[in-house]
Amino acid sequence: MRKITLCFILIVLSIGGFAQDERHFILWNTNSGYIDLSPKIFMEVNEKIHYNYSLNQLDMTFATVTLGHKIKSWFNVAGAIRMVRYRGGADWFNENRFMAFYQINKSIKRFEINHIGRMAYRILNPDPNNFRHFQNLTIQLPYLLKSKIRPFIGGEMFTQLNKTGLHLARTFVGIKAIDMKRFNMTLYYGYERTKKDSQWRSNDILGTNLNFAI
Repeated sequence: MRKITLCFILIVLSIGGFAQDERHFILWNTNSGYIDLSPKIFMEVNEKIHYNYSLNQLDMTFATVTLGHKIKSWFNVAGAIRMVRYRGGADWFNENRFMAFYQINKSIKRFEINHIGRMAYRILNPDPNNFRHFQNLTIQLPYLLKSKIRPFIGGEMFTQLNKTGLHLARTFVGIKAIDMKRFNMTLYYGYERTKKDSQWRSNDILGTNLNFAI
């Protein structure tokens, strides 16, 4: 597990190298609500915005509804619908995604390992529809001293199942600043590499996640 984790993070860090290019600073905010419909069935609703601070404009918003099944205490499967609105130049475009995914959560001593694998069918306008595979790995580190602040590191990759292939990769480092029974808040920095027209470019991300459980 340690070797797999290390290799995954190194791959994401190395995507496209660290070429000197124009980097944008982007602010993310995610708000999520979670409810157990039964001991095995759960539902989650979230909304997210991407604000491009460098260009002083909103770049993307999306809303997601997820329905999941707890197969084991450490293994979930789920389906989701996501409605996306994103900026392309001066215009706005819509995208709908139908997604199926699994999630694995394992504790190894004082560490928490979370892995998500997801397949999405993307209905795009004006671009052609496509399938895209997503992988995410997050490692929660031990709590800082005797506090309730918990640092984490992670990475994720997006691969279109067409000639585009791998086109988006990110690494994250952050903290779970508030961790309560029905509410938690995380703060994080992300380094992003995106590919467009065979060229890779970099962005810096500063994000907050607010999660509520009912």
